[in-house]
Amino acid sequence: MKNLLFIGYDYHKKTKSTDFLINLFEKYFHVDFIWSSPQKSSFDFKLIDIENKYEIIVVFQIMLSPSLLDQLDCKNIILIPMYDNDLRMNYYDWLEYKNFKFICFSESLYQKLNFLGFKDNNLYLQYAPSIDYKIDTSSNTKKFKIFFWPRSKEINIELIKKLIPKNLIESIHIHRVEKEKNKDFWFIEPSKEDITNYNISFSSWFENKDQLNKKIQESDIFIVPRLYEGIGQTFLEAMSYGKCVVSPNHPTMNEYIQNGYNGILFDYHNPEYIDLNNFEQLCLNAQNTIKSISDNWSNKEKDIIEFLNKKITAYSFQEIKRNLKKVEVSIDKKDHSFILDDIKIISPKKTKAYEFSQYLNLIHTFIDEIKNTNEKFILYGAGTGGKLLISLLPNSIECIVDKNPKLINTTLNNINIFPIEKLTEIEKHPIIITVFGREKEIKEQLSKKYSNKIISLDF
Repeated sequence: MKNLLFIGYDYHKKTKSTDFLINLFEKYFHVDFIWSSPQKSSFDFKLIDIENKYEIIVVFQIMLSPSLLDQLDCKNIILIPMYDNDLRMNYYDWLEYKNFKFICFSESLYQKLNFLGFKDNNLYLQYAPSIDYKIDTSSNTKKFKIFFWPRSKEINIELIKKLIPKNLIESIHIHRVEKEKNKDFWFIEPSKEDITNYNISFSSWFENKDQLNKKIQESDIFIVPRLYEGIGQTFLEAMSYGKCVVSPNHPTMNEYIQNGYNGILFDYHNPEYIDLNNFEQLCLNAQNTIKSISDNWSNKEKDIIEFLNKKITAYSFQEIKRNLKKVEVSIDKKDHSFILDDIKIISPKKTKAYEFSQYLNLIHTFIDEIKNTNEKFILYGAGTGGKLLISLLPNSIECIVDKNPKLINTTLNNINIFPIEKLTEIEKHPIIITVFGREKEIKEQLSKKYSNKIISLDF
């Protein structure tokens, strides 16, 4: 039996939120642990002699520095980053981890790492807890009990008031850990008037998690506490209890929740009253979604163990850099300087990887919506962006138009490339996809009759 070292966040040792993974590892390996925190992990790591002891090292959430990991004798190191941590990392940071494998619990993060060139060393897993809970269908809810555990400054009581009309709220329970209350200077305390009008109650901590779960189970609506999650165990548990989860339309929440089907996704920047007319069905679908994902988890066991044992595919820094450089030709420097910074890797401190993560998520969302339809599209542009979309929608592209004369009458992936004038000759005129700032170019070629058919996957 191989020896595996699990390096984890000490907070998870208390919450047991990584036990689902640890229990799997312990079936196949002898597992030792190092529990630390992101702030002191490098210091803790240096104090422990682990050389020559382990065939596999798994690092959960804590992103130890590549230079530190490269010093180890073990070269089979698997990193499990969280999507919300990804927003703090730029492309320069990611490319430093070329010698390691990744397990992603966020599909958005998985796609981003694939885009960066780590496809062969990258595994996507979707996890949901296995919880047997019977939904109470006897009550005909007119007003709703809301559970809210504030974990960020962005999601607060004022936002809840913009999402759910007062006449639909029976009560709001705000749960806050006392330790967090002392440090969370950003927390917006409800006014005395709101406490009365919205029937707000509070809790600080419970003796055990069962008491917290009971409080969630007593609610009807669960407000996601952050703009982004790594996995999001608490909101997944709420879904498994058949609660209506209300969340910003960001990962990982929007990788589980389909708006209006098994929960509610809202635009954080433009919050509006949500539609709760099909509340009972939302709750039932939420529970069924989690059950389906949970049932499928056991089927992933073989894939996980094979991935842990397989040798890493070697990439060179320059090879990945060249792959990214190809995208540069499709981007207007003036309008999209932030992504140029990321691709060129010239100014790590000034990059905006968050914006590009959102762009990749936009493309993914669009493809998810239309990939199972029979809709055909004209694709504008045979560059890198076009190649990406063709690879993702191989059966949906009818033809390509491009203004580069060298490409006219050639093909890309067996799809014909026509001059841009072809847009005005196509009788049925399928919807057009445009990427990388080309919407203006297309509109200049089209009459108003067709311009409303443009789908712009732009920044």
